[in-house]
Amino acid sequence: MALIYTAQLDPDKPEWIRRRLVAHGLPEDVDAEKVGSYRFDDPAGEVGVESMIVRVGDRLYQTAFAYRGEAPTEGDIVAETDHSVLGRRWVMDAATDPDARRILTAGLRGEIPQAVMDFHDESGTYLETRQPDVTLRLVGEGDGGELELPVELADAAEESGDGPRRLVAEGEGFTAVVAHLA
Repeated sequence: MALIYTAQLDPDKPEWIRRRLVAHGLPEDVDAEKVGSYRFDDPAGEVGVESMIVRVGDRLYQTAFAYRGEAPTEGDIVAETDHSVLGRRWVMDAATDPDARRILTAGLRGEIPQAVMDFHDESGTYLETRQPDVTLRLVGEGDGGELELPVELADAAEESGDGPRRLVAEGEGFTAVVAHLA
């Protein structure tokens, strides 16, 4: 279960998304609309993984992040952010963060569930539990291979159980493969 605070972030999530999209070749002034997100939490409680799915024009993109409380030794830093509850946090590109890759691979193998979100205010008072706005399902066979985490997403409305293991995200108006083992 993901613990979410109604906190202030500086820089904030829209800026992180913009940075990742620009890093993947989109223009500096990219206008992205968030259409959903999903999370996995580290069973050890150290790293959170959140992937935000955004629409730019008629295309879907995935921006996957790992959240850390300590400076990383590996991976690409997207932002060092000030979290009004948790303090200094490091936001990583999940595709390059070894712990995030381990967590996402475990999710892709069905070893850990998609996280539901417990919301708390800045004082820590519980507010509510929410289900994710993106539902994940596993399709395909096998659990071997390396994790692939696409940035640009293709429509997968007709995704069947044939082929290698894939993680399919379904949200309002889209179905897309967000991770697979290759």
